[in-house]
Amino acid sequence: MKTYIYTLIAASALALASCAEDTSIKPEQAGQMRFAVSVEGTTKTSMTSTDLQQLYLKVDGPGSAFSYLESITKDQNGNWVASKPLLWKNEDAVITYSAASYGALGKEYFNAQVTNELFTSGAYMGILTDQSTQANLNAADLLTMKATELAFANSNGGVVPITLSHGLAKVNFAVTLADEYFDKGVGLESCPLKEVIIGGVASTFNFMPLTGVVTVPATIARVAVTPFLGSYVPGTETAKASVATFESILAPETIAAGKLHLYFTLGTKDFEWTNSEALVLAQGGEYTVPVSVAFDPDVIPEP
Repeated sequence: MKTYIYTLIAASALALASCAEDTSIKPEQAGQMRFAVSVEGTTKTSMTSTDLQQLYLKVDGPGSAFSYLESITKDQNGNWVASKPLLWKNEDAVITYSAASYGALGKEYFNAQVTNELFTSGAYMGILTDQSTQANLNAADLLTMKATELAFANSNGGVVPITLSHGLAKVNFAVTLADEYFDKGVGLESCPLKEVIIGGVASTFNFMPLTGVVTVPATIARVAVTPFLGSYVPGTETAKASVATFESILAPETIAAGKLHLYFTLGTKDFEWTNSEALVLAQGGEYTVPVSVAFDPDVIPEP
């Protein structure tokens, strides 16, 4: 049996740092910002609008008249509330704002403290290598909104709309077992694939919150990721092939042929799949990679 060593890089997210604000703005002089938050896309089973509980928001007024960098959280009533009141300067105010969220499990996953400078310049962050649960899959996801301009006059009474998109790539491995496994009684109820690992994954990426751009350095360490078993559909008498779908969040990059691997065990035998063609993972893209497992009689124990 193969032995794998995994390097866990704590998923990096945006830890709140100090922020500057115009202390001359009084609540009675300017309206308080309210927030309408949503997540683009409906096909991902990672972060959705329902899953999202927290994000970070950077707001700049014209000519640096005022600036905020604050945590925005969802309260028990589903309303989004800033960690401190964020105020429009006046009804003529125009703001530029951007937002990001990384790590659904909270600030214990954060390892990069964000200042205004870092929010603009970017930071290196690590891929979460344990994505074996739905919660960890969510935590591996990066949500981002690039800098957008908004005038108070166009804000529906002071509402700041925040629409986040997925900054990394979703990769689903659909593993199909040959009909003969069903005939031999393998996987009739639960998934028979064990110790599933994705190898050759980029360990680090650079994220620039202000622009929402994610890039992978040319030279980088490669790590193994444990994916989430999103679904398993056992075979039937009429459609004998069983299909297990393993989900993962990976950095957007082009993975050359022969560089991405899927390892698993079936029975007492080890299997390895390698990509025969280059796999192009775009930022925000979702991909399904088909993997077929031919019947191997050595997997079936002798009666």
